[in-house]
Amino acid sequence: MPINVTVTLDSGSFLPMTEKYCEIGYFVCERSCSDIKIFIDGEEPDGLPDPFKLCDAGARSTIEFRHNDINDGTKEGIDVGKSFHRQLLHFKELYENNLGLERELYEQNLAVERERFDCVLMFRSGHFRASMVKKRDFKTHTVLPNGSLLHDKTIEPRTFGPIAHNMIVSFSLAPGESFELARDNKVFWTSKGKTIKERLEIEVAVDNATAVKFYKEALRDSNKTSYLLPNQGDPPPSCPLPPCPRSTS
Repeated sequence: MPINVTVTLDSGSFLPMTEKYCEIGYFVCERSCSDIKIFIDGEEPDGLPDPFKLCDAGARSTIEFRHNDINDGTKEGIDVGKSFHRQLLHFKELYENNLGLERELYEQNLAVERERFDCVLMFRSGHFRASMVKKRDFKTHTVLPNGSLLHDKTIEPRTFGPIAHNMIVSFSLAPGESFELARDNKVFWTSKGKTIKERLEIEVAVDNATAVKFYKEALRDSNKTSYLLPNQGDPPPSCPLPPCPRSTS
């Protein structure tokens, strides 16, 4: 009987997809909070670190989410849901005045820098779909001389939606196959040897403090005079610069 695996991404910044894999920029939660939770048939297994961190802040690690075949080879082939692109927030929509920019200027203004994320999440396979789709307000924040941000209440919030607030990546493990997590090519968790009857669930969290990081600090042009930031709550996932994930299988 196959095992259903779901990875829920609370947020993330989809990096341009140019190869047969998908990379997502990620900022860790505060030090005392876990970045990742694992549930086997609805229960958290014993022996996991507490807090369970994906990487250290600023570590620049690559975290691989691997679906392995019976010979331990990592399977390849990404698939995206029909509404994935329509429900994923694109920066070109957030900053609509940049729609007419030449590609070079667009990249300069809205692209993100890989090196600014704490770590990058990598998927070589899986089905991507939007989750928790709803409207969201974004407020204009002006950069003050000391570098801090001030909400400009004279400008009405811009409402976007419905957009995804989570992303789900799903897999189906056939008998003998496994799912593992690797940090810089070193496995730090595997489903091998675990008794799993029906489902394996993995949740990757972000906290409210990461909103400024995803929507300002990660941008290549981090010297803008103002930024649009999501209202209170976890920052929704986004695609700063296409191409976003697409089917490769």
